Amino acid sequence: AFGLHGPIEVLSRRAVSVLARDYDDSERGDKPERCVNELHFGLWGEDIFLDQCLSKVHGVHSALEPRLLCEANCNCPDWFWCSNGTDRVSYHPFKREDMFKQCMANSMYGTSEVLLAQ
Repeated sequence: AFGLHGPIEVLSRRAVSVLARDYDDSERGDKPERCVNELHFGLWGEDIFLDQCLSKVHGVHSALEPRLLCEANCNCPDWFWCSNGTDRVSYHPFKREDMFKQCMANSMYGTSEVLLAQ
């Protein structure tokens, strides 16, 4: 099952509105009150927390848009080569500069040739 995922998180107007109301309900307006009180989030990252907050606490469910993110966990073939077309918004994970540059070149020019460092 796919949900919000760290590299890119896109929210609907309804989701933002619901979340804003939950923040407004906190004493200082600095946290989503119901989500913090009702979820046992422990070591979750912000992506899982936000996904669970919206879906489990507020009943706002996600819809998959496969062109937003291409990576191993998102059912995107050839994600490592960033060669799934230029309609992708982001690729993940590339934490090394050379790998990132290679990904950018592949996604923009449709090639898997090695981009030489300048």
